[in-house]
Amino acid sequence: MRRGVIVDTGPLVAYLSERDNYHAWTRGQLEDIGFPLLTCEAVLTETCFLIGRNGGDAGVPIEMLNRGWLSISFDLSLESEAVGQLMRRC
Repeated sequence: MRRGVIVDTGPLVAYLSERDNYHAWTRGQLEDIGFPLLTCEAVLTETCFLIGRNGGDAGVPIEMLNRGWLSISFDLSLESEAVGQLMRRC
């Protein structure tokens, strides 16, 4: 098990949607990595939206957070100077 793996919307949607072409592969990969997976509020919100839009239960990603399968450990208000400097480089 690796620690500190960041997960974006795509893998979360694939993991939660059995109809997704990458569901089985993603499920295997994320379970091999182990939980909790690191993410942010924007990813969690987008995942809820996409799961709900495709007929799934939009509350499941929040349940994953509540159960400790996902972790949000980034607080922009605490990192705003560093993030601002990075954005100016773009």
